This record gives sequence, C-alpha cells and structure tokens, in this order.
Amino acid sequence: MIYEEFGFTPVDSSIESSIHGQSISYEYVLSEDPDLLFVVDRTRAIGGDDSDSDLSKNPVIQETKAYQNDNIIYLDPEIWYLSGGGLQSMQLMIEEINDQVDLSL
Repeated sequence: MIYEEFGFTPVDSSIESSIHGQSISYEYVLSEDPDLLFVVDRTRAIGGDDSDSDLSKNPVIQETKAYQNDNIIYLDPEIWYLSGGGLQSMQLMIEEINDQVDLSL
C-alpha cells in the first residue's frame, strides 16, 4: 500500500508484494541504502517483547541514508498490521503518512 496508494518508490522493485512482508537482513537494508525507511513493528503489534525493536540503535542501520537524514518512520503497528483496512483505519493511515513524512523527498 505504501507504494501503490501513497506513491513511494521501492528501492528494490524485485521484491514481490506480500501481506506480511518479507524477512530481510540489516545488511540488505544497507546494501539498498534507502532515503526513507518505513517500519511496522510486528512484535509490538502482537504484544511481544519489543525492547530490541529500535532500529536506530543498530550500527548497520546507522550507516544508511535513512538513519543519517532522520528518515526512519515508525508506523503504528496496530493500524498498519492489525486493522482490516476499513475506512477509519485508512483515514488513520493517511493522517499518519501526512504527519510523519516529508512528502517533498
């Protein structure tokens, strides 16, 4: 949805769209070196231990343009991971993108 509905361009167009995303490594993120990084913390969404979920503490992530330009965007996992995509949750998604992302990027 981030790409199709909001118009952002993926740094790796070979990754197929998936409801639950795909597992990737920190090194993969660095190799693609995105300008902007969206994070939906599944662990936090399902009530797990999210004490190690802050990507900004990871030294590999700290080498990315997204980190260096303060462009790691933590999206609300309850809205982005758990909601059914109804009108209210869609409105909240739109508001969150508008509030957190500098759309001039």
